[in-house]
Amino acid sequence: SGAVYATIDNLDGIMNAYLLVHRKPGKEKIPLLDPEESSKVSLDETVHIFSVASGHLYERFMRIMILSVLKNTQSKVKFWMLANYLSPTFKAVLPGFSREYGFEYEFVTYRWPGWLREQTEK
Repeated sequence: SGAVYATIDNLDGIMNAYLLVHRKPGKEKIPLLDPEESSKVSLDETVHIFSVASGHLYERFMRIMILSVLKNTQSKVKFWMLANYLSPTFKAVLPGFSREYGFEYEFVTYRWPGWLREQTEK
């Protein structure tokens, strides 16, 4: 039939892409990019959020952000936090905060690469 099947997983760098689309019988009038269908998120999916807080002020902002995310989503949420910069107090409070508001968290540690010159404060 002369059909060519191509999988496109990334549109970066594509100037023009002309696609010939064949619709299934009975689906001719449904838009290809249905906004309602594409915006649906399954409630059993987990939203993963990576966050960094250095200092007490930013830890306070992180608490506000956590509560805001939990208020505005119905999905499960997991926060990944850079442990290198969190205060011991924040790390101690986090398990109770997590139980109270029903979210998961995990600490991630970071080590500066030895071959890269370290950043200095000015």
